[in-house]
Amino acid sequence: MQQVDAKNEKYDNHKYMISIINRFKEINKYWRNFSLYLFSSVLSSVVGVLISPFLAKNLSPEDFAVIGFYSSFISLVQPVLNFSFIAYYLRVFFKIKEEDRDKVTDTIVISLSIVGVLSLISLLILFYFFQKAIGSSFEYFPYAFLCFGQVFFSNFLLLYQVNCRMTRNAKAYAKVTISNALFASLLAVLFVVWFKWGAVGKFAATLIVSFIVAIYSIGNLSTKFQFDKRIFFEALKFGWPISLSAILNYLLTGIDRSMLLKLNDTLNYALYSIALSTVNYLSIFYTALYQTFEPDLYQAVAENNTKKVIKLVMMIVLLTTIIVVLFILFAKPILFILTYNRYTDAYIFARILSINAIITVLYIFSSNILIAYGYPKVELTNKAVSAIVIIVMYYFSIQYFGFIGSAWVYVFSFVPLIILNIGYVWFKLKKNTDNKRTLYG
Repeated sequence: MQQVDAKNEKYDNHKYMISIINRFKEINKYWRNFSLYLFSSVLSSVVGVLISPFLAKNLSPEDFAVIGFYSSFISLVQPVLNFSFIAYYLRVFFKIKEEDRDKVTDTIVISLSIVGVLSLISLLILFYFFQKAIGSSFEYFPYAFLCFGQVFFSNFLLLYQVNCRMTRNAKAYAKVTISNALFASLLAVLFVVWFKWGAVGKFAATLIVSFIVAIYSIGNLSTKFQFDKRIFFEALKFGWPISLSAILNYLLTGIDRSMLLKLNDTLNYALYSIALSTVNYLSIFYTALYQTFEPDLYQAVAENNTKKVIKLVMMIVLLTTIIVVLFILFAKPILFILTYNRYTDAYIFARILSINAIITVLYIFSSNILIAYGYPKVELTNKAVSAIVIIVMYYFSIQYFGFIGSAWVYVFSFVPLIILNIGYVWFKLKKNTDNKRTLYG
């Protein structure tokens, strides 16, 4: 009997050690992936930071204003050009058989191409009349073509990056991300600093590189170029409310640039735009974290593992808050360096706008959790309600407090949406729990 107990104890100890080793391997895998995601994002941004003083020295306030104005429409244009086919790809990736993934990938690539081209032509026509209607002083050609064109091509890179993350191929992700940023930055220096092409050079550099990377991404994604009508219409049905919802992002975080035009203050408009572009660097860290654990988020939702979802949210929010606090403390010297001391005063706006990074993390989680649970139309409704509230806030804040007022509204632009998203998920989960109690005692 003692021999049997000893054997069982030895077996249990051996099983326990194997469990620890497997757990260590799993943690090590996550750390390696996170390191590659973070390294690729950090290196890409470091390149951008290094060239920033050179660009600032050669770009006028008018150039920065043009770049800021057209860049504000990216959140509006991108969901129209990709019709959220990528969101569909994310949702079904773990729900389909591995042998069927190639067909889905091929269909999404072809769909992005066809729908994207038709949408791009329509957008360029509509934007021409929109710009006339708001009385914009910025030239339509060539900026609209350069800016919206690069957004179209960037969708193929986004799909390839998603594919790399879902297959946990962090090396391939790092390779394409770093290459894209490096070549775009070098070309921007060539066009802006050497050829003195100003805002046109900045946009042209991004367009050329995004086209080359799109070809590379398509080559790595598609092999047979299969097209399945059923998948296409299923993705279309799933994607339209998400796309419409994403378009509403412009009303939350992009319309401020259009509404600020009425102040006729080019210098402060440029400083505001510079501050926004600088604050975007803060997304490096939380984006790398989120991309590392994005597959786990969708898997946790699929398994109804609420505790794991909450832990992921808390961890990334806490780490993002630390980064934001450090940025606020050193905003002035950072802007001094990045703008070659030409636009250092942008730090005033940057300190305020940086707080939005924390809110954005919460929004990303609330939005993706809602979509992962299969409620894209609910998020659309929530965003429409939030957009109305935020537009009213922008109107009065800009009227009475100018650029500072706009910056504070920008910071909290996602708060109403977060409350509605989380509230709905909590309500549905509680309702499902109550139903189970009723059914099973």
